Amino acid sequence: MLPWEMIYPRISEVKPLVQCITNIVTAGDCANALLAVGASPTMAHAAEEAAEVAAGCDALVCNLGATADFKAMRRASAVNLRLGHPVILDPVGAGGSGLRRRFAGKLLAGGAVTCVRGNASEIRALVQGRSTVTGVDAREDISMEERISLAGELAARHGVLVVLSGETDVVTDGTECFLVANGSAYMTRITGCGCMASALLGAYFAAVKKLGMGTWVSQQEAGKNPQAPYNPDLMAAAELMSVFGICGELAQERTETAGGGTMNFHFNLMDELSRLNENIIQKRENIKKLK
Repeated sequence: MLPWEMIYPRISEVKPLVQCITNIVTAGDCANALLAVGASPTMAHAAEEAAEVAAGCDALVCNLGATADFKAMRRASAVNLRLGHPVILDPVGAGGSGLRRRFAGKLLAGGAVTCVRGNASEIRALVQGRSTVTGVDAREDISMEERISLAGELAARHGVLVVLSGETDVVTDGTECFLVANGSAYMTRITGCGCMASALLGAYFAAVKKLGMGTWVSQQEAGKNPQAPYNPDLMAAAELMSVFGICGELAQERTETAGGGTMNFHFNLMDELSRLNENIIQKRENIKKLK
């Protein structure tokens, strides 16, 4: 059972508005995923309007697949920094593009980024500052121990949360770490699952802020007081990755029962995002907190 107040059922209560500056391949999926969980998307990406739109939103998602929109990301992230709103950086393709790595470094140095979500190759590229793989897929054989180490190093270096996606997701703030083992292999066979997860993280972090949820306490303090709250953003990230993975599991089950393929899975995944409830989450979540 999740050791915190569940966020998923309360997103529709506060209906956060999330600005997504994302690539054209997955913009529609990201918008529909946000709508499915009760959030509101805006896909405004023109540099001339980015700051104005950002001022009226609750979170920003910067997807580096949108290489033509880096100026818009800079302007929007500056507004979010000033307002104290969450910014999610998705370093799509950073493993094979120096342009994207350099821009990610500038965003991180600017202090606006709340969370980085990427696959192992992308996170490794940001940590090591070098090319790790061509394209957007995580093709390197990186052990779980190294994944945890890479995510922790990036988090500690920049004071951000890191979500390293994979068969088991690593979610860390550099001190505390969760491993999330929900998900489906089908999620690697359609485009956009990582982009959707990043967009949904924006909704989750915005909901935490709008709901005024608990404050962070150290692991040591939590040990003294079992009722002490977790880092609310860290818990939000862990819950979201579990929720999204559960939706993948349920979508796979429906798809296979109907004898469908990857396109059916894609539709079923979106359906499950809109159909999920607390009981299903509590029964199926697979989140482990490292000691």
